[in-house]
Amino acid sequence: MYGELLKFSGKTGAWASGAQGLEVPIGTQLVAIVPQMLAGFVRWQDGELVEQVMQPITETYDPKQLRSSLGDTDRTRWPTGDDGQPEDPWREGALLPLKNLKTGAEYTYSTSSVGGTRAVKHLVTTYAWQLRAAPETTAGHLPVVELGVRSYKHPDRKRGTIYNPVLAGIDWVPASAVADKSDDQQGAPKAEPAKAFEDHRSEKMKKRRKASL
Repeated sequence: MYGELLKFSGKTGAWASGAQGLEVPIGTQLVAIVPQMLAGFVRWQDGELVEQVMQPITETYDPKQLRSSLGDTDRTRWPTGDDGQPEDPWREGALLPLKNLKTGAEYTYSTSSVGGTRAVKHLVTTYAWQLRAAPETTAGHLPVVELGVRSYKHPDRKRGTIYNPVLAGIDWVPASAVADKSDDQQGAPKAEPAKAFEDHRSEKMKKRRKASL
């Protein structure tokens, strides 16, 4: 765990950190330390987290293979979900390290919700594309994301409004910028930020990615 635990509430649309649940305002900008992210699966039982299997994101990471290795693959034995259908007891999850360069605050965004994992996947996919498309400007850099929220009305009126987290990429900074803030206090020079979070993909690749979301 890197710093304080950062969570997002799908019921209120609020970001909060630590055991006391201190609010982290919408619009807060954090550096996403993507290379240190862990992904995998978590298993919940009666509302409690009972097991989790996380791995670093590498070229060999295969979520389908990892899921198969965890067992519990017999759908007839799965619990029934809210929609009346069998629900996999293992959910995709992610642990994403983040740092606030203004305050030095460090967080690990932990999620196993559909909206949360989708937001993380979108960030990681965009990050990977940018590295491939423009390595001369993005290599050795990390994305700066802005915490956000979006919502929709659930078809089941009893569930009301559902909120999903947003991790909007807005900038790039040198990876060295996430070093301890004490380095700056000792007179170490500050790294210059890279260009804004530009999308270097071709129009064809942008359309292909948009269609898959």
